[in-house]
Amino acid sequence: MRSESTRKRVTATERQARFARDKAASCHFGTVGATATITATFDKRTELVHRSTYLVDMTEQRTGAKLKTFTTGAWIWDLEEGRTFTATAAIDKHGRFRGERYTVISNVRIKKGE
Repeated sequence: MRSESTRKRVTATERQARFARDKAASCHFGTVGATATITATFDKRTELVHRSTYLVDMTEQRTGAKLKTFTTGAWIWDLEEGRTFTATAAIDKHGRFRGERYTVISNVRIKKGE
């Protein structure tokens, strides 16, 4: 039987391996300055200090790329976590946070019927 500290160490090791795998698999989406059609899954929205601006996190379905946008639009209230939608958006920049790549998009326009 494993001791408690061994169990914690294995869990931490597994967690580090999963993080490294996810980080290595992360990618940017599209070309900066271009407009693209995305099919994404809504992950979460975070209210910012200004209380009318939200940071929206999404995952692009075809590539698995992490997408982020800042918005004051009402469209975020029509989405639930895990819902997939299609939209057009401008690609603003590529970045990294804690080793994971992400793409910042703007001017998100959800296609009708979504």
